Amino acid sequence: MFKSIIIIGIGLFLFACQTDDFETPSYNQKIVVDGWIEQGQPARVFLTLSSPYFSEVDSASLRKLVLTRAKVTVYDGLNEEILTLRNNSDYFPPYIYEGTNLMGEIGHTYNLKVEYGGRIVSSTTQIPEPQKLDSIWFKIDTEADTAGNIMIRFSDKLGIDNFYRILAKKGLKSKKYAPVFLPNLDGRIIDGQSVTLTISEENKRDIKLFNVNDTINLKFCSIDHNTFKFWNSIYSELNNSQNPFASTNAHVISNVQGGFGVWAGYGVNTYRIVCK
Repeated sequence: MFKSIIIIGIGLFLFACQTDDFETPSYNQKIVVDGWIEQGQPARVFLTLSSPYFSEVDSASLRKLVLTRAKVTVYDGLNEEILTLRNNSDYFPPYIYEGTNLMGEIGHTYNLKVEYGGRIVSSTTQIPEPQKLDSIWFKIDTEADTAGNIMIRFSDKLGIDNFYRILAKKGLKSKKYAPVFLPNLDGRIIDGQSVTLTISEENKRDIKLFNVNDTINLKFCSIDHNTFKFWNSIYSELNNSQNPFASTNAHVISNVQGGFGVWAGYGVNTYRIVCK
């Protein structure tokens, strides 16, 4: 679902140390988690080590940061599964821990435990009730007659603290979902209302329209508050890092104890639309 490379990025700006003369002090690498589980699917977890701010970043150095000898366990209160490391060329680096037996269920809580080199990191998440869309359609942009936006409408549940994340993939062969432009939504600001949202592709923190005849798979995800805080803080930092006058100097809000990153539960509804 997510690009494993973002976890490397988390390590790069989360753990940077800066002094007046730009000397890098002794650095203690942290375990960084990018893991998720959704209903009807097994758990999937990427593991890397964090990297100092001034370290070299290329394909070889990124591969060296991947953890391939960790023990990764998921437990739902009754059942436990140790995930298996697999090679998956859809991602880079192409290594991911996956389950086979323990499938996500709506409303269930899932505990994650990672053991590596004498260290233990852990996290807990829940799969919320999925939110259905009332409608989805394609709207041609008035200034581009061959491109436009996907429009969605849904009715938020009254009195419930809902949080949402929106992902998309283009074409029938693509296997990876990516965040759309402005992917995270705090449902508390629309409590109980019906809302219409404009969905565009994200292109280097900017808007990119969908083309006519594109086939788009849209994943509308309900997430818990801790997952929302993580992804929202990631998005804010990525945006602000491009503007030295807008930096928040805030840390990414992780829900992983003993390490960094995110362990997320997703209540998912998936939609396919041909842009006509």
